[in-house]
Amino acid sequence: MAEHRVLIQDHMFAELVPIAEHEGKEVEDLVSEALQRYLWEAKERKIDREMEAYRAMHAELKQRFLGEYVAIHDGELVDHDTDRRALSRRVRQKYKSVAVLITPVKEEPEREFLMLSPRFERGE
Repeated sequence: MAEHRVLIQDHMFAELVPIAEHEGKEVEDLVSEALQRYLWEAKERKIDREMEAYRAMHAELKQRFLGEYVAIHDGELVDHDTDRRALSRRVRQKYKSVAVLITPVKEEPEREFLMLSPRFERGE
């Protein structure tokens, strides 16, 4: 794997050193973890934008592709298929690790989720 060097400002490096020491890690590891987290969050933000685009075009997608899966990238429909795996393979081949929304086209643009959270009660 190729390595690339990134410059870190002195004051930021100075703040990272004691944190790394406290956690028993190298500064490089902390920076890699932070970058990994940033990349994950950037992909989540992109998928959120693609969901907004999907909602905006849902009526048209429903007329043309109800029951199929669609792939949305940069706010546009880029592919569709009845087979989610086949669609995923094509999308991965074309867009590599770029976040692309793949979702089924159903009657309603969103599915509702019910999340139950545990209740904490104080023991007497």
